[in-house]
Amino acid sequence: SIICFSAYTEKMILSGNLNQVKKCLTVAEKLYKRGNETVKVAFEHIYIPRLHLEVADRLHDTVRTMLPFCLMRSYLLLYQHNQLEK
Repeated sequence: SIICFSAYTEKMILSGNLNQVKKCLTVAEKLYKRGNETVKVAFEHIYIPRLHLEVADRLHDTVRTMLPFCLMRSYLLLYQHNQLEK
């Protein structure tokens, strides 16, 4: 489920396993792009928040650079919309 997948990705981020994080983000991108509206909403409201992209540290900076465009766009639109106006 998306909850398990997001928990696993979060665990890999917190453990610093960036190779596995990259694999998770690649799978997430494929699922997001191929998914219907329900899948997209699940990623936007369950998966993306579990990545804790708002955390300002080196690890999360790295994760932000690895985030596929479609997920970064959703993150910015939903959670950082004021950043798009700058």
